Amino acid sequence: TEILVSIAVRSNGVRVAILDNGSGLDVEAVDLGNGLRNMQRRAQKMGAQFSLISAPKKGTLIVVKIPKEAHDGRVAR
Repeated sequence: TEILVSIAVRSNGVRVAILDNGSGLDVEAVDLGNGLRNMQRRAQKMGAQFSLISAPKKGTLIVVKIPKEAHDGRVAR
């Protein structure tokens, strides 16, 4: 499995993307588990957009878009 992490700072905020070429998952049929749920909760808490794209045998892409006004140095807990 390979993982690619990218962080892009833009005028309207920050975009963090994590892509892997692993086994993937059916996001409609599987329990996301604590790790993915916590990432989603933390993103929402700080006003960020969280997206998860995956399919069996296709890998997984997680994208978090943090608006400029949300990333003022605080850490979401």
